[in-house]
Amino acid sequence: GQVHRAKLPTGESVVVKIKRDGVDHSYHSDVMLILGVFQLMRVLSPKHKEDLSLFEKLFREVCHNFKNELDFEKEVKNLQEFA
Repeated sequence: GQVHRAKLPTGESVVVKIKRDGVDHSYHSDVMLILGVFQLMRVLSPKHKEDLSLFEKLFREVCHNFKNELDFEKEVKNLQEFA
């Protein structure tokens, strides 16, 4: 999401993070599509199965981190914990 600085009517500075409508659904669809491509590549190119497994593991880790970025409630809790 996009992050912007803003001021409340009280004058307090805040950070506003904007999440586009439907991004959760798009994220899930894109991830499932790419995981399907990994499965297809394993079938079509079995000699590269080990390499594909490493790329898939990396992709899943990136997806996990990105999913956490989409969870604003979790992000607020993390900010409060480390602030």
